Amino acid sequence: MENQVMEHDQTNKLLTDLLKSIDRPGDYCVGDKLYVPMSQITVDSVGILSFPVSKVQIGALIDVAERAPYGKGTETLLDASVRDCWQIDADQIHVTGGAWPATFKKIMNLVSEGLGIGQGELDAEVYKLLIYEKDGFFAAHRDTEKVPGMIATLTLSLPTLGEGGELVVRHGGHETVYNMSAQEPSELSYAAFYADCLHEVRPVTEGHRISLVFNLFIRSGKKWIGAPEYTTLTEKVRSCLVDWRDHGHTDKLVWLLDHSYSEDGLSFDTLKGTDTAVAQILGEAADGADCDMHAAVLYIHDTGDPEIDYDGDYWGESSTGSTIVELHERVEHLENWVARDGSNPPFGELSLEEIELLPPGATDGAEPDEELLEDYMGNYGPTLDLIYRFAALVVWPKGMTVEIVAKGGIKNAVSWVAMQLNHISDAEMRLLLSKLTDLWPEDRNTYHDRNLPEMLRLLGATEHADIAKDFLNRVVVNHYDGRENETLTHLMPVVGPEWAKEFLPKIVEKWMPEHPKEIIFLMTLVDENLGQAESKWRSVGRDMIRSAVTNLRAVLEENTKIREKEQAYQRLHKEIFEHFGSESENEQLLDGSTIRDFFKLALSLNMPQESAQAAVIIADFPKAVTPDRMLPEVLEDLCKIGQVTDTQAYRLLWRQSTDFLLQRSSAPPDEPTDWVIDAEIPCTSDLLVQLQEFCQSPEARVKRFKVNKELRTHIEVTIKKLRLDMDLATERQNRPYTLVCTKNRATYKRRLKEYFEDVRCMNMLLMLVPREGTEDAELDRVKCLEAAKMANQSS
Repeated sequence: MENQVMEHDQTNKLLTDLLKSIDRPGDYCVGDKLYVPMSQITVDSVGILSFPVSKVQIGALIDVAERAPYGKGTETLLDASVRDCWQIDADQIHVTGGAWPATFKKIMNLVSEGLGIGQGELDAEVYKLLIYEKDGFFAAHRDTEKVPGMIATLTLSLPTLGEGGELVVRHGGHETVYNMSAQEPSELSYAAFYADCLHEVRPVTEGHRISLVFNLFIRSGKKWIGAPEYTTLTEKVRSCLVDWRDHGHTDKLVWLLDHSYSEDGLSFDTLKGTDTAVAQILGEAADGADCDMHAAVLYIHDTGDPEIDYDGDYWGESSTGSTIVELHERVEHLENWVARDGSNPPFGELSLEEIELLPPGATDGAEPDEELLEDYMGNYGPTLDLIYRFAALVVWPKGMTVEIVAKGGIKNAVSWVAMQLNHISDAEMRLLLSKLTDLWPEDRNTYHDRNLPEMLRLLGATEHADIAKDFLNRVVVNHYDGRENETLTHLMPVVGPEWAKEFLPKIVEKWMPEHPKEIIFLMTLVDENLGQAESKWRSVGRDMIRSAVTNLRAVLEENTKIREKEQAYQRLHKEIFEHFGSESENEQLLDGSTIRDFFKLALSLNMPQESAQAAVIIADFPKAVTPDRMLPEVLEDLCKIGQVTDTQAYRLLWRQSTDFLLQRSSAPPDEPTDWVIDAEIPCTSDLLVQLQEFCQSPEARVKRFKVNKELRTHIEVTIKKLRLDMDLATERQNRPYTLVCTKNRATYKRRLKEYFEDVRCMNMLLMLVPREGTEDAELDRVKCLEAAKMANQSS
């Protein structure tokens, strides 16, 4: 094993040396002086410039110019200590003249050659006219990408009397200084550099400096910047990749590019300098080694204890010379993926292992792109976050894409496979689908299970029945939560009714107790989408109903426990629930619409026996399916369906609801005639004995307890826990304060409200009487309902 690791290290070293040897013509910057026929430059409100530009015209230019700002992050700021010059916008500048096209073409050819870009592939647009007075300068900075596809900046120094103002360009440890002075009428000094290069304009020591600045970008329609011929080198790189592919110990290789690119600006069309050549050579070698190559952004986020010299003294202020003296955490991952065809594959975030990075130590000594200091917070010291971004080329074996991407999230792997539809062979798609099944996380996790619908949709589109069956049995059976109901239903024709007849009842049996509403919705979808068209699917639906009825008792037992816990909690926090309502949001609880859908489905499938059996089970759990509120609504909905009111199930549900309501509210509640509160108070102290006596007194309405805060709280908790009909107030005069307990009619008012709601439901039941074959028992109940109605009217 040790020898294999050493061989792997040797392969990586050889690959690093090969890629570093690429010396493509071109550099990070280019510049020179030219003696050419000058253009005619006109500035609005100033006129045509003479060369060298006179002091009078320079004054006129400054009069129409504005102070030049600089960018800091997302902000645009004015600060003469950072940038001291004037600017005029492009729309006020007009460059003409018969000789200008040829002159500018010559400049652009020299720039393209110097930067290593193919002739005719570079375009330019005027950006600004800059005027530097004596001592004017621009501190070291990097240009932002001002237009889509911008890769570089070109500056032309116009003939002007002056000294100083040199342009300094730095990149990758190298520095180039350009003397931008141009004093003769036909003299132009030019310099161009890639946008991510650090550069500065040194102070003008005498006179002025006037620069016409252009944004450079890749010409529309160009898909690649040509690289020199590197056939031999490409073959050597390919050989390294083959050796790594067959014997390496990493999933991928990550090559850091020399230049920086914005997240939106990273693409194979906008690579700069040697990055272009490396990408082309590595891409061709990857193709020959049966590997894939993509571009991505490598993010590194370090968090630790800082050692900082502040520029400011408030929380979150950026700092200079920021370093982390003790690292707490480092997070490294790749994202913002770009394919060679310009598309953005959905690979998400993929972690980076140190051994995967080439060249080794490529990120060492880099300056952070973002710094965030959190100052002292409570007992915690300051924390410094340093964020770095690097552009990279990422290579992995073609056959390992699903496995590699799945490590960052199965959702991303599913999305990528879905993108391959209609682009790969049937055999290749079968292999990818089988891999997804094998890679699906075994642990039941909400994040992973959220992706089941997309996978089922993919299986339905590919119509591979054997793979679909395997995925359903191995994954869906253990991960179902209801979100996949619609896609699961649409997949069923792929596997067929005979196989579904075993599978779907198994889903019902396993998940009915935990997801009863979702299971009943699934049964409804199967019937609506499949059962209406083919009798075999109706047989599947019947088996699902039978499985549901078998598990209904377990569901209602669990529902009862949940409702009892919720009711106990509501009693304990009565004030909160009286204000906000007490509607449960527990997904395990059956509601009226779900009960209705179940009976509607069962009866439509001609299953009267199972429907009646379900009604009998429901009668045993009045706390889960309330006969006073839920059942009248269920019966009202079922009554709208023809022939349902004649069934035994309907009759049983109607009887259960009617009997419950009559037993509770056949007559109006009696209004209390005294102030006795029926309560059993545990008399564990003298104060609770007094409270019990107060409750039993028919005349006493108010009781005062002048005791300390702890005892007052003890009395309050007892009253609230037992839900005694009392209002509580504290008289805050003369310590100890006095707890004032005043009896009220809360229980009677609640009962009266409940009675009126019961009467409304009983009136509903009178309209919902089972129609045909009405037995004497039903007729007796109808008479009792009518009597209750009359009692309410007379009261």
